[in-house]
Order: sequence, then C-alpha cells, then structure tokens
Amino acid sequence: MTPLDQRTDLPANLGMTLDGSRGREALAVIELAAAGSLRRRWRYGELDDLVNALARGLLARGLARGERVGVMAANSVHALAVMLATMRAGLVSVPVNPRAGAETLAFMTEDSALRLICADTDLLPLGQSLPGGVPVV
Repeated sequence: MTPLDQRTDLPANLGMTLDGSRGREALAVIELAAAGSLRRRWRYGELDDLVNALARGLLARGLARGERVGVMAANSVHALAVMLATMRAGLVSVPVNPRAGAETLAFMTEDSALRLICADTDLLPLGQSLPGGVPVV
C-alpha cells in the first residue's frame, strides 16, 4: 500500500513536488498572457491547493491508481496543475497534442487506454469527437 502524505490524505509520490519547503507564500510561477504581459503570479500555497483539489476531483470520479488521464492543453499553470494532480492521485498523465491530427489522436486515445481527458475549454469539442467515448472535462 502506498503511504499517505502527512499533509494530505493523498498518496505520497512524485506529485508531492510542491512539498511546502519553500513556504506557502513564496512565488512559484509567473503566468504570462499570450502577448507576454503578466496574467497572474501563483504562490506555492495556491498551486498546492489547486493540485490537491484536482487530485481529489479525479479520485472522486472513480479513477483507480495507475489509470491514465489525457491532458489536452496548452502550456499553462492549469495544465501543470492537472499533471501534478494526476501524479498526486496515483494516476498517469498522458500528454495529448491537439495538433497531432485525427488519426493519431484516435490511436493515442485507444492505445493508452485513457479513462478521462482533461482539456482546455477551446479543445473540448476536439476531445469529445475522439472515438471510444472517453469522458472529456
């Protein structure tokens, strides 16, 4: 059985990259808008809270340790948070490149046995169009 992290009720694993050693108020990520202007500054505590909430949400969907979750998203803090959350929940992140083309995406979805796809809002229709009926959120 995987030991639980002392700070959360989640498995202790690589998803605990945000281990609290820097302090909750320390700057973790500076998020920029497409034009290069400042969008938001993320503190470690904020990012850690988001990752924990996402991990609990994934587990609440009934996903089991070792199952695969597709991440169809642009490089962003939210994509990073989903990848850390899958690890923290004991799941496996599978990056899904929306530019890969329909045939490749269909192959990736089936071959990796995805149980869920987490997608950026603008990519939801693409994720929902993939064969296999994998839920997309």
